[in-house]
Amino acid sequence: MIRPIASTTATANPPAVKQPDPLLAAPQLTPTATPVAKITPSAPPGAASSGQSSPAIASSDRIAIVIGNAKYPDADETLKTPVGDARLMASGLSRAGFAVVTGENLTADQMKRMLEQFYGRINPGSVALFFFSGYAIQTDRQSYLIPVDAQIWKETDVARYGIGLESILWEINQRGASMKIALLDGSRRNPIERRFRNFWAGLAPVNAPTGTLVMYSVALSSVQSEYSSGDHSVFVTELLKNVGVPNLTAEEALNRARLAVSTTTHGEQVPWLSSSLAEDFTLAPAPETPR
Repeated sequence: MIRPIASTTATANPPAVKQPDPLLAAPQLTPTATPVAKITPSAPPGAASSGQSSPAIASSDRIAIVIGNAKYPDADETLKTPVGDARLMASGLSRAGFAVVTGENLTADQMKRMLEQFYGRINPGSVALFFFSGYAIQTDRQSYLIPVDAQIWKETDVARYGIGLESILWEINQRGASMKIALLDGSRRNPIERRFRNFWAGLAPVNAPTGTLVMYSVALSSVQSEYSSGDHSVFVTELLKNVGVPNLTAEEALNRARLAVSTTTHGEQVPWLSSSLAEDFTLAPAPETPR
């Protein structure tokens, strides 16, 4: 067993998970947002933006949800990497054997519907992976993912309109997943924080269930520069170089990516990695040997 990079706190009483929004029964999609798409493991990169959906993915022992939010009305410009990173991550995870559901530029209602779809495909003992790229905000020692339509004018609006990372992890745990992985690229200087009298930069430590790996693209309470190569961030580029290595444990793969990001950025961006895993597992099993 590898020594954990850092330890999340496992507690017996998870935070309360919000009940499904009644709007989910009859969702209204905004015309400017990309519709939620369903992608099977064999779907090519970019399928989420085609406007077409493939058949719903079946329950799986390896399932992932991938979200890239780039078009925020309050921002001065569209974020460069979240959509490209989401497409690349979905493709890489599919090759590693994950069933993937993915979406781009999602509103709050769309994110909630996609999460419910994701939760419903989790089997007892599953490996469940969550990836988000976009804006995320820390408030009251909690980290929240920001939908593209969030109306945030004061700090209390963050918890109202954002989606809490801890709530996602605890819901995944309650659905029976034995391994939970969260990969977040959301520690950016965002246009919302300037409306607050006080704010905390970057993301907060996470109070996660046992059996969880959490990785942020930068250190706690820090924001990142936009290190990228075209449409892809250095964070996702290095992640995918290691996630697909056969027989490499999840902690080894993420730690290698963490060190590679630090090296590539000359120490200016050092991802944060935290583990409460009780056992090792590999993200990419070794290929079967021909008989």
